[in-house]
Amino acid sequence: MVYDAGMELLFRLFLLFVIEERYGQSRYTSSILIANSIVRAIIKLISYSIIAVMVLNAIYAAGSLVLPTLLCLTAIIVFVYALLYPLILLHFSNLEELEEGELKECLKREVERVGLSNDSIRICHDPSSVTPAYAMGIANNRCMVLSDNLIENRTKEEIVAIVNHELGHIALNHYLYKTLIFILTTAIFISLFFIVYGEEDILTSFGF
Repeated sequence: MVYDAGMELLFRLFLLFVIEERYGQSRYTSSILIANSIVRAIIKLISYSIIAVMVLNAIYAAGSLVLPTLLCLTAIIVFVYALLYPLILLHFSNLEELEEGELKECLKREVERVGLSNDSIRICHDPSSVTPAYAMGIANNRCMVLSDNLIENRTKEEIVAIVNHELGHIALNHYLYKTLIFILTTAIFISLFFIVYGEEDILTSFGF
């Protein structure tokens, strides 16, 4: 986790202060970087702490059924997160709705083809955002987020093309498949851990 966070930070620094600066699109400052990094760290610390408490309580209460309990708990946590996160973005974040105009009317025709509405599209004004657009959600809890950098620096045709790419993810349920794959890989990892943990010869061979 620490390695991933470090690599992500290095990538963001290079993208924001080198690539975007070169093409005149950078609106980022070191103070914004520090503030956003602190906020993200606090959110992760709180959420991971809650999950850790839930997992430890489950292990304590499960007894001999600790493995199936952990697998079920993992699946529930990931699936609930996948369901609720789009709702949190739409109703409890500072993302803004599309302004009335030609672009909104044009995108309305595109999103309605996959069962979305313009209300499910939000504009992100975070200068630290390195993603021009992304879509997420399962069933009726789906949304799409566009960066203000995309809206301000791309033509209507380019924006429509990018939006249709994200709509393809929604239409083909890629977010659902991604969630299920994550649950499966996590379950495999947990199962392998318990298998290895119970084999003294394997632990000895690794110096434990």
